[in-house]
Amino acid sequence: MKQETEAVTYQGLAAVPRKPRRWLARARTVVLALASACALSAGAFWGYLRWGDINPEIHIPPQVLPKVNAYDTWERAWAAIKDEKSIINFFEPAVLAATGESSVGGRVRADYVTRNREALALLRQGLLQEYVRPNVPIDLDEMNDGGHQRQLARIMTMEAGAYDAAGQAGHALETALDMLQMGAMVARGNGTIGRMVGMAIQNFGRFHLWRLVDRVDRAAATSAVKRLEAITSTHLPLSETLRHEMYDGQSEIMKILQKRAWRDELRKTYFEIEGVMSYLSSIPFLKGGDFLSRLGLSKGIYYGAKRELMGEYVQEMERQIADADKLPPPQTDADADVPNPYVRMFVMNNGLRRFLEAKNTLVPNRLLIVKYALRAYFLDHNEYPQDLSVLVPQYLSSLPRDPFRPEQTFCYKRTPMGYLLYSVGPDRLDQGGAPIKNSTESLRKYPPLLIESVGDVVAGANPTL
Repeated sequence: MKQETEAVTYQGLAAVPRKPRRWLARARTVVLALASACALSAGAFWGYLRWGDINPEIHIPPQVLPKVNAYDTWERAWAAIKDEKSIINFFEPAVLAATGESSVGGRVRADYVTRNREALALLRQGLLQEYVRPNVPIDLDEMNDGGHQRQLARIMTMEAGAYDAAGQAGHALETALDMLQMGAMVARGNGTIGRMVGMAIQNFGRFHLWRLVDRVDRAAATSAVKRLEAITSTHLPLSETLRHEMYDGQSEIMKILQKRAWRDELRKTYFEIEGVMSYLSSIPFLKGGDFLSRLGLSKGIYYGAKRELMGEYVQEMERQIADADKLPPPQTDADADVPNPYVRMFVMNNGLRRFLEAKNTLVPNRLLIVKYALRAYFLDHNEYPQDLSVLVPQYLSSLPRDPFRPEQTFCYKRTPMGYLLYSVGPDRLDQGGAPIKNSTESLRKYPPLLIESVGDVVAGANPTL
């Protein structure tokens, strides 16, 4: 009986149909779907990378150089300098203390100028020629003491000092104006670095122009006004500099994109820019450190397409070119919204650039025009005018506009001690001639005028403007 029950039980169990394992089939379907999706994604990503490796097309117009180029003449002038490495030493405080001379027109400097008459003659020959910088690589040394043109300008500032020390204010004035003209010319055919070299050269010239204005005679003052107006009339628009920079930037980007491991090369470029920004952070008004922190650059590999990168760069530069010549400059140095950090690597802050243009070129040069016209008027009438409009047209062809408030001219009023002439400054508020604090600096220091400065830019309060 027991055996029969087991058989029945066995037979009963055998008769029960087995249920299919549906979860296994579903899992197999999901795995196959995921595998297919991964394969498609990998294929699409590989295809995108291959598509991204297609080089973009760039259109850079050929450069037209003058037959007789001041650039070449000034290179010959630099090669003619005797003991060129000693130039910078003449401006070191330690050297001044050792020789017992505190004047730029000291005997040692005057002797050095005499030994370099050939270089100065070539330099002035170049002032009569057209200047266009050829498309040759720019050495970052041009941002400091290594620039050939800055070395030539240093010899000229020693010459101006020597003339001044000898009581020849008229000759010193002409040399200072030569420096101003040279600085204006250097910007042509250059990007931002070349333009900043030109600003530095003009600063050398203005160092003397501010100090000479109250010591020149009427003829010299009138001649200075005409020449200053001529120099400012040939002022190169900032937009032209940015266009050159865009072409240079396209060429530099293409050099990276044409390399096999171009994505790795972009990442390496970050570290190079980091080094440049570290240098710029030493310049107070450039705020290099803050700019670097705003760069927000990832140190990872860029997975975008070459044409996408170049297209975004050109688009951003075209936007900057359209805004470059607008006055007044912005009251903030905040960067425009450039989403791609790898594009931001090659683009300088446009607001800061426009501020530097107003601060380092437009404002001081225009103030000097008015100041020398006032000098000529005073020598004719033994008093200063009640209003600047009296200077036109005998002493000025027209009244220069204040770049920080372009709809108006500079502020002016007579005082018991003479007059007060000033720009409203970056805050665009008339403070009644109250100068920006700590506005007196030596030749070797950068001007303290910052984009957030409060107060007026008073003519003569800061000789290095």
